Amino acid sequence: MSAEDLERACVEGRSLAFRIIIFLPGLALACCFYGFVFFVIGIGFMNPKLPQYYAVVSLFAQFLPLLISAGSFVAWLVTLRARWLKWCLLWLMLLGAGTYGLQSIQSHLPAGPDREKA
Repeated sequence: MSAEDLERACVEGRSLAFRIIIFLPGLALACCFYGFVFFVIGIGFMNPKLPQYYAVVSLFAQFLPLLISAGSFVAWLVTLRARWLKWCLLWLMLLGAGTYGLQSIQSHLPAGPDREKA
């Protein structure tokens, strides 16, 4: 049985057991992976001397790609269509590029308020 036959069988609902076998471990893996990445991004906000526009740049460069990637992964788990997995991987690559870009421009952003004194 080829991958296309398995996908077609899952979409048509003939193999509910196969869908459950893919869905439950995939959901557990997604919770662990995306939870860890959210944690790592959140750690970045603990720096007391963040640049002034760090939060806005981080929102568009890290949080939005991560949320869209997580949504695409869950859509793939539900439908098992390859296009959702491709979207998930695309947004993960954009997350990596956004994180690298954020680290690159961080020294060029104006200094923000010192949160240790507040």
